[in-house]
Amino acid sequence: MLLPTGPRAESFAMRRALTCVLCLLLLAGCARQPGGVMAELSHSSGDVVSAVASGEEGLRSWAEGRAPRQYVRVLFDDLIEQSLSAYGAVVNLDIDDVADEPMRAGVEDAMAEATRVLVAARSVTLLERADPRVSDSRGALTEIGERLQQIVDDPRSAAGARG
Repeated sequence: MLLPTGPRAESFAMRRALTCVLCLLLLAGCARQPGGVMAELSHSSGDVVSAVASGEEGLRSWAEGRAPRQYVRVLFDDLIEQSLSAYGAVVNLDIDDVADEPMRAGVEDAMAEATRVLVAARSVTLLERADPRVSDSRGALTEIGERLQQIVDDPRSAAGARG
């Protein structure tokens, strides 16, 4: 096989690179397809776990004087938006099997609680760093993060947690 040289070589290399990227994207998308509803619930829950973990770290950094208040408040704005976006994906998920509905409802409840905890954590940044509510908020972030991680690992665990 003869390889092109000159300007054609750059075009050939670009097409080859784009083809590789496209194949990787297709493979990544196909990897999510198996599992259907459970995979989507797990993925969306993972997005909220990430937001909660980032919020916990942001609050810790602020409490320890390593991050300015305004930075952490903007961080929480972004994390709340991320959590709401994931919640919207779950609410709008097309459920074909009625047996999956309790699982989705449990995931929705956990995500709604995580969003409430993120909003509360944002509000404690208006307090003094030594206020006990800051520590309480960090604990609440840890707790909801652990609950959501269980859902990421097994979305069916959310079905019994509703209430």
